[in-house]
Amino acid sequence: MPTPETARPRATTSPRPPARVPRPQVVVRGVHGEGIADYATERVTSTLAQHGLTAHRVHIAICLHPDPAVAEPAEASADLGVDGLARGVRVKATARTPREAVDLLRHRLLRRLATAQRTQDHGRTRRSARGEQHGARHRVVAHSRYAADPVSVAEAIAHLDESGADNLVFTHTSGIDCLLHDAGDGYDLSALDGVPPQAPAGSPVRPLHLPAPRLTETQGRLRLELSGAEALFYVDPADRRGHLLVRRPDGDFDDYAPDR
Repeated sequence: MPTPETARPRATTSPRPPARVPRPQVVVRGVHGEGIADYATERVTSTLAQHGLTAHRVHIAICLHPDPAVAEPAEASADLGVDGLARGVRVKATARTPREAVDLLRHRLLRRLATAQRTQDHGRTRRSARGEQHGARHRVVAHSRYAADPVSVAEAIAHLDESGADNLVFTHTSGIDCLLHDAGDGYDLSALDGVPPQAPAGSPVRPLHLPAPRLTETQGRLRLELSGAEALFYVDPADRRGHLLVRRPDGDFDDYAPDR
């Protein structure tokens, strides 16, 4: 029988990951004495358990930038290969402290997993119906996803994170229509004229300097069908505003357009 001295270390180890979830590979840079690796492991694996999911790959990275001028120097990211999901799941968060970054990372991971499950389940349930309607013309369903008032890039990021969506079309405070895409490891920012507005210092935003094509709704749908892409950001000559056409799991399209 083990003595109390030999048993004690077992009682103080961090919680074990759920069954069939491999111990995450955690990389920590610039953080010392906070037990952040064990904390991040528990946060990520408990999130998977909350959704009833298992994973075959879990990579976590936490780093603390040494520059004191950076408002949110702590950064946490996760890259997961989740059983049952066709695509890997990648999320990233920045905050003032490493623990705050990990907590925000967990919040985003919860939403991303929920969105991925809904999308995949919707695709399965609609696949048979799509086969029955094979040859029918795809329809475009109009939605409005523009804010009532122009917003900054920082406000657009906050709105996108809160919505749990992958894309947000918004009007910047400068008056230009823009597209913000959550790429998992950061955000891609596009503008109609190919000149994206300035993002907040230290934010993981990649400006894409490519003007949006000028297309009608029908031309946009045809281009999306021919290219096989998932989404298309374009200028509609009818209103000279930015529109986002997104391919749905059932083969139809959603057109995110401004209020008229």
